[in-house]
Amino acid sequence: TGSFINLTSIIRNITFIKSNNTKLILPIFIFIYLIIGILFYENIYSLIPIIANSIYMIFMSFKTKKHLLIGEIIGASLWFTYSIFVLSYSGMITEAILIISTTIQLLKLNKKTNI
Repeated sequence: TGSFINLTSIIRNITFIKSNNTKLILPIFIFIYLIIGILFYENIYSLIPIIANSIYMIFMSFKTKKHLLIGEIIGASLWFTYSIFVLSYSGMITEAILIISTTIQLLKLNKKTNI
């Protein structure tokens, strides 16, 4: 499930960059994620990547840096959890680094906006 969600996310990201109509794209990709979830369902843990990417995509549609960073932290946390369940050590390391670096970016952004 995770690899198909990642492949779909590449297409999603390209689509988000090239399109201004995120309100149309959002339900289409959530539907695609649900189809992938149905086709490749193994156990309850295989739903985590679908939830992670759907949440991140919703935050992407807000189009502010703060929302994007918050969505990334939530998504990376869920992917980290998924990596634990599938015993992907490289995934755990990658997501941990992503969570830490994104949290630092968010703290810096908050510090700038509070001045």
